[in-house]
Amino acid sequence: MRSVGAALILVVLVVLVTLLLWSSDPAAPFATGPESESAPTTARGAELPVYRTSRRLEPDTAVAAWLLTRMVSPGARALVAESWPGSIPFDEPGAELARRPGRCAARIIVERFGLHDPFVEALVEVVQELEIAPWSLNSEPFFERVRFGLGDALNTAPDPQSCLDAALQFLDELRAAQDALPGATAVPPM
Repeated sequence: MRSVGAALILVVLVVLVTLLLWSSDPAAPFATGPESESAPTTARGAELPVYRTSRRLEPDTAVAAWLLTRMVSPGARALVAESWPGSIPFDEPGAELARRPGRCAARIIVERFGLHDPFVEALVEVVQELEIAPWSLNSEPFFERVRFGLGDALNTAPDPQSCLDAALQFLDELRAAQDALPGATAVPPM
């Protein structure tokens, strides 16, 4: 009888230790992808922020993520997840960096961090129009390129994180193409 009691206590201890080590997510020890990676660091070893959204991906969300990871905190990561320890939420209800009546999240980020860049301003104007006044039928080349490029990126990948990554890549390529133009400080034609 004593051996049964000892075995029961051992089983209970193993279960308790397992629960403590695995956190609230039983799949955590087996996680792959962004959830299992550590936070990015700077050359000096300081951790860069991890920005997170749980919203349905829209052009404003993609541009907000691009601004945060390329202009505000270069090298930081943007994730699509319900939660992430230590992450900074953006473009979701209750977040400091979220859309407000009449202003898209990208505009909030530009204002909050004082970003002054002609390309960024043109990009934010496109997103503002797409999010706040979608009924306007702007057919300017830069507007159309952003609208269709982000639309393709956000709707062709198999999962939300891949969609966001594709949108960030599109925006990097768009910026590189703009920077390669003669007089690259000029605002893209709207």
